[in-house]
Amino acid sequence: MPQLDDLYFKNEYIDAASSRARSDGSMNFLVEKYDSTLKQTMIQLGSSEKLAQARLKAIERVRAEHKKASEKAAEEKEILRVKFEELEGKLKSARAARKELGYKSDKKMREQQDRRVTRSKR
Repeated sequence: MPQLDDLYFKNEYIDAASSRARSDGSMNFLVEKYDSTLKQTMIQLGSSEKLAQARLKAIERVRAEHKKASEKAAEEKEILRVKFEELEGKLKSARAARKELGYKSDKKMREQQDRRVTRSKR
């Protein structure tokens, strides 16, 4: 740094140097402000990532529970379908047996009536 007494534009040099010092201070303040904002943003981003991961885990858990419930419902539906088919078969058999009994009963009643008629004619 030159001697200030030897400079022709001594006052201008002092003004320029002090302006530069003020400018450096302003720049340092600005850099610190950007740095602190960046740190806050990184913290918020980290929190957001953690929240997103927690939500994703919750969604995956609910999907797994839903899938399990759906599979269980499908199994129960299949069991009920088999039981329904069994009962439907039994119902058809019972209807056929009832129909057969009805025919036999009608035939027996006709035979009894015929016997009565023939007895009364004698």
